[in-house]
Amino acid sequence: MIVRRTLILTICLLLSCFSLSCAGSAGNSGGNGGSGSGSGSSSGSDFGLSTEPRIELDINGQAYSEGDLLPTIYFSKGQIDVGSTIQETIVIKNTAIQGSDNLTVSVVQLNYTPPPGAADTGDAIRLVSIKKGGEAQAISENGLSAAISISPVGDGGTSLEVVVEYKRYDDSLPRNASLQVKSNTLSDNSQNLMINFETTEGKPVANVQPSLVDYGQVPAGEKKAKSINVSNTGTDVLSISKVLFQGHPDYAFIFQDKDGVSSGEWAPGDEIQFNPPVTVAPGDIVSFVVTFSPQVPDPAEGKVVFYTNDPTKTTGILVQLKANTDGPAIQVNPKKVQFGGKLVSQKASLPVEIRSVGNAPLEVYNVTMTDGSNTNFALEYNTLPGFEDNSAPSQSNPLVLQVNSQGVFNVTYVPSIENPVGDDGFPILDNGTILIESNAFDAKLEIEVSGLGVTKECPTSVVVVQEGEQVIPQTNLHLFGDQSFAPAGAVAEWKWTVDQPAGSASVFIPSDEFPNPTFEVNAAGEYLFSLDVWDGNGVKSCIPFKQKVLVIPDEAIHVELLWHTPNDPDETDQGPEAGSDVDLHFVHDKYAASGPDLDKDGLPDPWFDQPFDCFWFNAHPNWGSFDPSIDDDPGLDRDDTDGAGPENLNLNIPEDTTYRVGVHYWSDHEYGTSFITLRIYIYSNLVWEQEQVALVNHDMWDAATIDWPSGNVSEIKAGDGSYKITPGYQNPFFFQP
Repeated sequence: MIVRRTLILTICLLLSCFSLSCAGSAGNSGGNGGSGSGSGSSSGSDFGLSTEPRIELDINGQAYSEGDLLPTIYFSKGQIDVGSTIQETIVIKNTAIQGSDNLTVSVVQLNYTPPPGAADTGDAIRLVSIKKGGEAQAISENGLSAAISISPVGDGGTSLEVVVEYKRYDDSLPRNASLQVKSNTLSDNSQNLMINFETTEGKPVANVQPSLVDYGQVPAGEKKAKSINVSNTGTDVLSISKVLFQGHPDYAFIFQDKDGVSSGEWAPGDEIQFNPPVTVAPGDIVSFVVTFSPQVPDPAEGKVVFYTNDPTKTTGILVQLKANTDGPAIQVNPKKVQFGGKLVSQKASLPVEIRSVGNAPLEVYNVTMTDGSNTNFALEYNTLPGFEDNSAPSQSNPLVLQVNSQGVFNVTYVPSIENPVGDDGFPILDNGTILIESNAFDAKLEIEVSGLGVTKECPTSVVVVQEGEQVIPQTNLHLFGDQSFAPAGAVAEWKWTVDQPAGSASVFIPSDEFPNPTFEVNAAGEYLFSLDVWDGNGVKSCIPFKQKVLVIPDEAIHVELLWHTPNDPDETDQGPEAGSDVDLHFVHDKYAASGPDLDKDGLPDPWFDQPFDCFWFNAHPNWGSFDPSIDDDPGLDRDDTDGAGPENLNLNIPEDTTYRVGVHYWSDHEYGTSFITLRIYIYSNLVWEQEQVALVNHDMWDAATIDWPSGNVSEIKAGDGSYKITPGYQNPFFFQP
């Protein structure tokens, strides 16, 4: 079998060589004017290759030779405005071998007929020019006036450039045209070519990068800016009509045009409308900037959704934001060093713990008393790991604490004199500040230090808030005062007091004299807790320990209702009919308007609708997804039936709709008029508040609407501009079970 194949291959090669030799002889004969065929090569070394001209077309940078399928050329309307034009150039070449015949192009004719009803009269697609070597050729009636000869490229022949133009008219009709090219090219099938032109509507294609913006670790006091780029890879103008911006309040959204002119700066919660829309031409790009300037060390997330005219992205294009999710973090205990009263000239010492609570090692570069601190205070470092020689941490020799490890240093206090008493009757304290510098978010952390020189020692009160200094509403704080101490013996009595936000009426449980009570912070705002203690001899602490706690909502929408009823002698007591009962209502305005028109405004009322009114009887409705892991339903998280409130409603993932907020005086329990305070928070920010709104038994106050995703709150008014309050409001279709 192998021998047979070798024999066949050898015979084929011999036949091929014989054929080429014969062709070469014929060419030589023809070239010398003999009887050989004129189609042979002019040189025996060319082995008889054809000297016929060969046509090649260059379309959109792609070469098409004889026999290739020619593409349709599309003009996209979206690339240009009405009245503007775009052009397409077709290059015709003679790619025959050197010394071959010229290519004669006898016809270049554009055929176009306007469609019925078109705005143009025949010039929407037209032949603009034909040039040979840059020299214009005569054209008439969209065609070549006379034949043109093109020598082979190898002989230095110039090409023929044919320019076809499309002009956009103000109609939606499609256009079609064809360009006929006739020549004497070698292949009969390529001697009459037809190139088709069509118009397309065009389509914008939006690409937004990056899809995740990660700011990394940003320290307090710094601002980091990141760009979001929107490019258009389509064939029509991309329009950005609005942007939904939501998330942590430390983000900000900025847009500047190409000239650097800012269109404004927006906070999270805003729906940013562009009027006119921001436009991006095909192949172009625009940039937006989101800054992050953290005020607290917590991880911060957010999102930006771009809404465009890209028909494939009608629900918007999402960009996620995240910051301070990784890196070192510092925790110091205690946050205040209060020595209380200490004997003059005697040294007292208190420990301060530094703990690494992030997910990267904590490096501490400096621990020192700041300038201006009382010189009676000093620091000792010999209890810190690696600083047994009592040297201080520095940039060149930092204290390095691995994750979840800690180090302790000591603060000493030696009062030099007995501190005097001020005009207010309180002692004037010695004060100082410890500065701790590190690579954490709180790069510069300050700890207040205070002490009091006395000739007779008194107990020292100490407060620890287990939940920390910043919490969300309805957090049950665990307050610890049992770390208070007395110079001799033990602490025998405790007395707690609190300054709380207006309208809040929370109490210490079980009492304000319990060493470790709990305290529910139901209203947003600042709480200041104070503790005094007494020893067994009845000696009171020289100064109270004071601790602030900031209560901030963390939901997208937080609504807070409080009230004061003057005729209720104790608004903090509990039990049936122990106080007035005022209720918060939060309705899905799109679906809830199905009740009787009790307010006589000509429209169905939304109140007491089920399931689209969230109130005490329907405290946790399902309005959004059925997936329980998606937090997209409102919740009345606190209902108060016996005076003062608050009642709180939260919604974390609102829908794109309008919500309505109302207040109903369910029963006064014979305590009479109540004065209402209603607050609405959007992403932790208080955006709307009304105070001292008087309601009597069964009043219904139609208070405000919340538009989402803009977060805009609009107050509802009666026809005369007053609050829209309907007296005697009792829905006949709602019955209390």
